[in-house]
Amino acid sequence: STTRVLTLAYHVDYWNYLGWKDPFAQARFTERQRFANARIGNRTICTPQLMLNGQDYRRPSHDGFVQQLAAANREKPGADISLSASSAAGVLETSARVTLHRQDAKASTFLALYENHLANQVTAGENKGKRLEHDFVVRELAGPFALDGRTAVAHTFRLAQGWKMRDVSVAPFVQGAASGEVLQAVVLPHCAG
Repeated sequence: STTRVLTLAYHVDYWNYLGWKDPFAQARFTERQRFANARIGNRTICTPQLMLNGQDYRRPSHDGFVQQLAAANREKPGADISLSASSAAGVLETSARVTLHRQDAKASTFLALYENHLANQVTAGENKGKRLEHDFVVRELAGPFALDGRTAVAHTFRLAQGWKMRDVSVAPFVQGAASGEVLQAVVLPHCAG
């Protein structure tokens, strides 16, 4: 069977005081990490942190991680998502249609625009002098869009100069509010030009 996973990297901004500012960091992502940790009862946050289906994953075992991914892929999705997108003049118009299969989930939809093949040169801190390469970097996150009786969400992303459109994708996902469980996620690569 095929194991599929959507990876999203939310760069946090709480290390920016070290004399080098992460160009991909956003305060909103720091808030998202703090909220996710409060939801599961973690008193501290760490970097890097891996959240697997709404839960903190700190086990060092690669095999255990692969087994958890396989188990998640065997679960019936809690939602169906269809996505359409079109771009013109520096914007990307997106529209997602969501059908929930678990009405008690109090779920919300998010639309993540992310970019691959990014790099930066670190000028200070513990990684000083290193070139760091990044994939799945969330550039913009729209939502949460509550699904209380609604089945469609739309968002217009403004595309910044310097983003490599051939490396940009949009990923809508549906997440349960109480558990953080991802009920479904899909990816639509952006076609440059």
